[in-house]
Amino acid sequence: MRIAGTAFFVLLALTAGAHSVAAQEMRDRAFLKALAACADAEILAARDRIDARIGAAPAGAAAEAERMTEEGLAACGRGDLPAAKEALEEAAEVLAAFSADALGEDAAESPAPAADAESAAEDVPWWQFW
Repeated sequence: MRIAGTAFFVLLALTAGAHSVAAQEMRDRAFLKALAACADAEILAARDRIDARIGAAPAGAAAEAERMTEEGLAACGRGDLPAAKEALEEAAEVLAAFSADALGEDAAESPAPAADAESAAEDVPWWQFW
């Protein structure tokens, strides 16, 4: 029984390793395709930031962000950098809107920690910790 269990975990580890190699090769091919379409470093960096966040988005928001990203890369390939940046900013906004909806609030609007807690801690002598 131990041998079967060990063999299962070894096969599981080998399969996971092969999957991660295949996924990395897919990411490399996608990056080379994007690099062939547009060689602007700022556009490629924005594309990578968007791609990193697409995995956590629902299918509808992810599809819309991917479409906008492709439009941005196509605009960059034509030499229209302002349109490319605008398309990528819109894609980032779509994903940011999803993040705000998923978290229930916008990170920029989150309340700051109360300063009263710090002042209350200063009023208590160091030896009165209970």
